[in-house]
Amino acid sequence: MKKWFFSFLLCSQMALAQQPAVIAPGNNLIVDGIPSIPLSIKEEMQFYSESRSAGFAGWHPINRSMLISTRFGNTNQLHQL
Repeated sequence: MKKWFFSFLLCSQMALAQQPAVIAPGNNLIVDGIPSIPLSIKEEMQFYSESRSAGFAGWHPINRSMLISTRFGNTNQLHQL
């Protein structure tokens, strides 16, 4: 009987050690009733969070072309299309 108990105890400890990593919320958030978010979701969403946008800035005053503005890093850029 003792062998079964100790083997069960050992297996339960190993199961607890293999829990997936989760994203810890900040200390300023109250997360009552919100399930934990697995770290794998953060890794999958990384691709979608690193997109850049371009905004219409206007028309070129001389040429028939469009001007758009983008931002890369801390630098604003103006492109002529």
